[in-house]
Amino acid sequence: MAQHNTDYGLVYNDDGSLCVTKRTDIIPFSGVTSYAVETGTTNLITNMDLTTWSQGGTWDSSYERLTGEYFMGQPIAEFGKPGEDRSSTGYVDRYISQTFSNLTEGDVYTFSIYVYVIEAGANKNVSSHNSIWIHFPPAGEINEGYIKLEDLPTNKWIRVETTRTIDSNLTARPRIDFDNSYIRLACPQFEKKPFASSFVNGSRPNGRLVVPLEKLGFNPATDDWVVHYWKYPVATHDNSLNMSNGFDLGHISSGNVYGRIWWGKEGNYNRFLLHIIYNDNTVGESRSLTFDPAWYFRHWHHEVLLKHGNEMQYWVDGTLQIQMALAKPLLNNFINGLTVGSSWEHHGHNSYIANLCYGLYTDQWTPEYIQEIYQQRNGFFVPPKAVIV
Repeated sequence: MAQHNTDYGLVYNDDGSLCVTKRTDIIPFSGVTSYAVETGTTNLITNMDLTTWSQGGTWDSSYERLTGEYFMGQPIAEFGKPGEDRSSTGYVDRYISQTFSNLTEGDVYTFSIYVYVIEAGANKNVSSHNSIWIHFPPAGEINEGYIKLEDLPTNKWIRVETTRTIDSNLTARPRIDFDNSYIRLACPQFEKKPFASSFVNGSRPNGRLVVPLEKLGFNPATDDWVVHYWKYPVATHDNSLNMSNGFDLGHISSGNVYGRIWWGKEGNYNRFLLHIIYNDNTVGESRSLTFDPAWYFRHWHHEVLLKHGNEMQYWVDGTLQIQMALAKPLLNNFINGLTVGSSWEHHGHNSYIANLCYGLYTDQWTPEYIQEIYQQRNGFFVPPKAVIV
């Protein structure tokens, strides 16, 4: 088995046992890296040299160039020039774009790109220009799904995304307009998804991150233990906002013959679920109250799952969501360890995970201590084992 580490952060094994993307742009606090565990995707853009994309408008080739620098291992393209002001001359349609044809009506695609705005100017005549968007000619051309360059911070790399559903034209054209702006661009991605996943040059398999049972340092059925981490859910396992997004200890099985503990967002409901298998092969479940999906998705959350004696507790953002008294001993037949940011059967649930720690329970895990970890928002490596930092 060979492991591959790309220059843009993708780390994966040939056998599918590992596939994560290191992200330093979306983290809960400084000093950590988050790891994206996502469903697979294909970047339909194969030409990373943005200066050779289809071009329109008035051009001065000296201000359209590759800088010779790289961002996330990809070439940086620069467009525009310092101090340029075209706002008084009216509409000048300067843009770069790629066209994708023969798509299927109703499919959803997302265009994303990293942008570094040096100077941004507003065009007074056409509100959608100086922007990034997906164009569906001839309908829906103006004022739909675009991001204005003048709304972005300057002198900072930031990733932007825009999503559209294919209409009857069966054509999409990711496009960057920069009539009055001086910008740098890198890492374009056009993928068949309703959200932007981590950048990939080519294709990425389904995400997977597993801590083997022998490396956990505890028996999930008989020991007292704690697992805690920061999590940024983007979607669920089927790329929607409806289905499951969780963690798994153990393995799903017909007849519940193997030990299993699953926790996270329940499929088809906006609530948390704790699912366990007892030693008589029956299932135990407990659920939280309903939460607002706008609060849950695309925000960092601190989650804690602990087992202490005959009780399990599931905390999110310092609040006890589920408290479950164990009616019977757990099934002591675990054949798999901790599947991070997914379940054993589904692979990546589309989340970023940071500061994951796991180990034996100690008495310090009081409600006050859990609230302290959440409020301080820094690296608490307690228990001492940390797989992601």
